Amino acid sequence: SEPLLLDTELHYFYPPATNGPCPKPRAGHSSSLVGDNIIIFGGCNGVNFFNEVFCLNLKTWTWSQPKVIGESPEPRGYHAATPVGSCLVICGGNDRKNTYDSVWILNTELWIWQKNGQLKHPSA
Repeated sequence: SEPLLLDTELHYFYPPATNGPCPKPRAGHSSSLVGDNIIIFGGCNGVNFFNEVFCLNLKTWTWSQPKVIGESPEPRGYHAATPVGSCLVICGGNDRKNTYDSVWILNTELWIWQKNGQLKHPSA
């Protein structure tokens, strides 16, 4: 499932040329701008919920699926995601059976998940 760009002068959407493994089509995911990257997390395909992380570098238009370490959030969709510096904060969501009230932090410099605000900052 590829992104679409909006030409604001022509009011026309078009797909940019991208490289790398893009995420499969999904709904209920988050898409957040962190630095020069769009980070995609979670969502569902109508049957399964995901906890995958995909990254689209906006300078090179290259997709990647970073290897994230640490305990991961449960697969979910319809959550909130907010970028804070180089981190992405994920809150809530559901998977049809469960509604989550947990808060997770993804450090996008170290690609580490941390639960409930135990944030570790990268060294300067």
